[in-house]
Amino acid sequence: MNNKTETILIIIGFILAVASLFLAPLLFGIIAIVLCVVALVKNSKINTLSNGKKWLAYISIVLAIISMAYAVLIVKKQVTGLIDNAKQELDTAAVKSRDAKRLADAKILNITIQLYTLDAETLPTAKDNAGNFKTWKLTKNSTDFTQLLSTLKSVDSTLDIPADPLDPGRSYEYFSDGEKYTIRTFFESDGKENCQPVKQNYCKYEITGSLAQIINQQ
Repeated sequence: MNNKTETILIIIGFILAVASLFLAPLLFGIIAIVLCVVALVKNSKINTLSNGKKWLAYISIVLAIISMAYAVLIVKKQVTGLIDNAKQELDTAAVKSRDAKRLADAKILNITIQLYTLDAETLPTAKDNAGNFKTWKLTKNSTDFTQLLSTLKSVDSTLDIPADPLDPGRSYEYFSDGEKYTIRTFFESDGKENCQPVKQNYCKYEITGSLAQIINQQ
């Protein structure tokens, strides 16, 4: 390989290195590096290239490396963005799915309370140590959950209590003073109809009823 050929390789490599800053950085960058390295390796045996041409080859290699590194960073950023967007969409879908279950569970629990009341002719109630009616926090296997479940099954063994999809981190609630009752669940997304925002990721949804309403349905 003569000096002229080596010079042409370096010039082409430099052009491709500059082009890699704007177009096809990985492709042009790799080709530019290969051409310049080949020229320098071949020249090391005969040493006919001037220092200026050698430096042009080195500069071409550096430019190519910079453009390739920048391209990798851009691609990485785009891939990370796509992954984040996909994760966000999956998280949103999961939230909607859990909230849909909460709505269905609240309605199921409402039917369960009504079936119990029709048989027992009274609403299930509980009191705290001070004798005041209390709210049953229905975390599965908790004292409240077990107590209400036992109360329901004492009338009908087929009756059951649903648990929140994120149990035990979240729970459904039930309260009754013997005349009226409230079933409460907390959605993770705001903006739902008949749902009152409480705090971030908590939107209170309630179903209410009364003993008189249930009895009069007969």
